[in-house]
Amino acid sequence: MLGWRVRLWLLSPRRLLGSLPLGPGLRVLDLGAGPGVLARLVAAEVPGGSVVLVDAQPAMLVKARRRLAAGAPARVTFVQSVAERLPLADDTFDIVLLVTVLGELDDRAAALAEAHRVLKPGGILSISEHLPDPDFRAAGSARRLASEAGFEERELVGGWWSYTLNVVKKA
Repeated sequence: MLGWRVRLWLLSPRRLLGSLPLGPGLRVLDLGAGPGVLARLVAAEVPGGSVVLVDAQPAMLVKARRRLAAGAPARVTFVQSVAERLPLADDTFDIVLLVTVLGELDDRAAALAEAHRVLKPGGILSISEHLPDPDFRAAGSARRLASEAGFEERELVGGWWSYTLNVVKKA
């Protein structure tokens, strides 16, 4: 597994977040959040909003809690769950992040359907992938899955080996 320092170099969090319309009061879901590497940066961009970190592994959520123990500018919540069956309400989030997670999902179609369900109409699903992640999924695969889940492409940032695909839940 790639170390987080290498991942951060390959997929710059600032570049990733710069492609999103983050702002005060937004609700953001970090799906497959792992140890919460992006959470503090996201929270700083949504003051007065909230960030929900979801991960299937309890140990990852423990690491994320420790990482964020000093506090964050937005309310942060931790939820243990698989992406295919989220215990979250419909039409709740403005943005859902799926960062280097797509290839790790057991049922990618079900996970994207869940992301669609929990996003507000007009909300954004942001899918980021990069090589040499062994679970890498190409942008074409992400585009197809997103389209099948009812999303419309907004933009693709990056190249074939490291990209962020932002798609919108049709209103």
